[in-house]
Amino acid sequence: MTLFLKDVSIGSLVQFQDPKINKLSLNYCSNVIFASAPHITELTINNSDLSSVYKINENKQLKVLDVSNNNLTELNLKINLSELYAQRNKIFQVQLVQSLQIIDLKKNRIQDTRAFKNITCLKELHLQCNEIITVQPLQSLKLTKLYLSGNLIVHAPEFLKQIKYLHIDQNYITQIIQNTKTVYYGTQHKPSTSQIVTSKRLNAVFQTEIQKRKIFDQNEQIERKLINFQYLNKLMVGKSEQRLIVLINNVVLAFQYVIDSQ
Repeated sequence: MTLFLKDVSIGSLVQFQDPKINKLSLNYCSNVIFASAPHITELTINNSDLSSVYKINENKQLKVLDVSNNNLTELNLKINLSELYAQRNKIFQVQLVQSLQIIDLKKNRIQDTRAFKNITCLKELHLQCNEIITVQPLQSLKLTKLYLSGNLIVHAPEFLKQIKYLHIDQNYITQIIQNTKTVYYGTQHKPSTSQIVTSKRLNAVFQTEIQKRKIFDQNEQIERKLINFQYLNKLMVGKSEQRLIVLINNVVLAFQYVIDSQ
């Protein structure tokens, strides 16, 4: 059962001992004091002026934690969470456990990705709108979705082959990103269906002075006007290869392909 409370003074979480309550959601609540609540597996505390969650580590059974829209500056979590949501805080330092599969830290003050390199179960990482300049290698992770939009990244990082979705728009990259099945690069909005091309073979034809280019696949020719980008490379997608063409600097195009099975 989920208990929702809004705009009240809570006090200690120890009062929530009813075994029927396994999900607790607090919004705009004041005076929240962390303590052991042994039956709570999902805890949400939003818009409640939290500055620390240190004592949350007493709740060993907790699996999902959402502390978005607070005043947190650091996170030091030792419990075996599977999902963490802490967007819209002031977080610049994190120490997290390996059990996490989803981390959402968008709109904070994270400056690099080193804190995540040992979270071996991690599948989905949201770091949009932080202060990241360099993305350290994340080879040891099971990561399939990575969101890095709205940072200060200059050089396109190299990623594992299993990463399926990489959002890296609103940065300062002037390189091609390879070995990723789907990339969104451009504005803050997800591309429409018409901006996604699916094919088994994808070639790009270009010249030195790039103003207009033609994108080809094996069945049809698609022509687009591409303006305000600095760098476009040419990659040949052949049998058993995993390559992707990415158009740089505010051009919203995503190419998704499947490997030729022949």
